[in-house]
Amino acid sequence: MTSLLTMEDERQEELDCIAAIFPEILVDPKNPFSVSMEIPVHPSSPVKVLFPASSDGLVPTPPLSTHSGQEGKTAMVPANAVESQNLSYLPSLQLRITLPGEYPEKKAPVFELSATPAWLSRKHLDELQGKGEEMWEEAGRSSVVYGYIDFLQQEAEHAFGFAEGGNLEVPQDFKISLLDYDIKATQAAFEKETFDCGVCLGRQPVWEALCTY
Repeated sequence: MTSLLTMEDERQEELDCIAAIFPEILVDPKNPFSVSMEIPVHPSSPVKVLFPASSDGLVPTPPLSTHSGQEGKTAMVPANAVESQNLSYLPSLQLRITLPGEYPEKKAPVFELSATPAWLSRKHLDELQGKGEEMWEEAGRSSVVYGYIDFLQQEAEHAFGFAEGGNLEVPQDFKISLLDYDIKATQAAFEKETFDCGVCLGRQPVWEALCTY
């Protein structure tokens, strides 16, 4: 009984520490030892994303902007054509972490990764998940949750290896979603930027300065 309580205390203590570092983390109401969070993907340099044409030769065209009011259209292109776009932001990965009853001494944490839309292949996600158990083994079967999250965040800065010249190939079906996400994320980041105002001597959003001057 004492051993079980000790393991529960270890799990709770680790998750409490993780929640203090990452306040955005969500606890599963049905399982206090299962949490989830998003891993933002904002690479240090834009990623070249390839969108091969579908077998029917139809390629969706994105709207001109998020405020254009024009929906994307469908165009005909050669079946072997490959479009490419340089994206600064990619949709976040969803990470779910479950600490089993015998964690950390006997059982590894369960890491589950997904991407919506599925711009990162299931094979690649499985490899990233496997890295979590590998890290647990290398750490001597001890607490490894923070280290794994930190690993994912560092990998996200390089788009999981695709920001260094790798070819990230994504199905045409996800093209509109990815371009739209990149546009909105870029706009949101721009609106958060501030500058030193020489009139009020305070910090003002960049977009207000552009509107004023």
